[in-house]
Amino acid sequence: MKILLFFLSILVVTFSQPTSGPCFQSTRLTTESMNCTDKGYFELIQCFEKYCVCVDPLTGHEADGTKTFSNRILPTCGPCFIKVAKDISTNGINDRLPICDSGNGKYFGKQCHGSRCTCVDSETGEVKKRGGFELTCEHEEQTKIDFSIDSPITGKKIEQIPLASPTCGLSKDRGHACPNGQSKVMVSFLSLKRNKLS
Repeated sequence: MKILLFFLSILVVTFSQPTSGPCFQSTRLTTESMNCTDKGYFELIQCFEKYCVCVDPLTGHEADGTKTFSNRILPTCGPCFIKVAKDISTNGINDRLPICDSGNGKYFGKQCHGSRCTCVDSETGEVKKRGGFELTCEHEEQTKIDFSIDSPITGKKIEQIPLASPTCGLSKDRGHACPNGQSKVMVSFLSLKRNKLS
């Protein structure tokens, strides 16, 4: 009787493991095994030998800033990841899942399903505005970043910021304004040659 129960428990454990889904496919291909849900998606919190981290339940991508310093401390996961994990566990994958920022687990400001779009609060997912594809959300405007040398981040012009080396004080091209207020980053490197004495 005990032997029968033992084999029965092994069968239950074996058949409860997912055999399909993104998590199952991913863990077969990588050396670092991740925990999967019974539906084959990634468990929201993954713990390894030295740390725990929140991951996107659909892709397994680690959320920035959620890695802990110990596998005994659980991270705080983003609200959108939490919602997706709950929805997948109860309803499976469907076309109404919220769209999350894979980097931090928050809601993207603009959510589109089919031809309908909504603007939502990135923390709560609460709908702020409805429309079609042309809908512009407040969150989209906030993502524009000023990369100019005199960026308002510090409020100081580049000449007022102390330099570590006089070489850094060489004049720099301030660039030009891009059309339509779009950002563009261009990087150039100055090569300094030194003469070798023979």
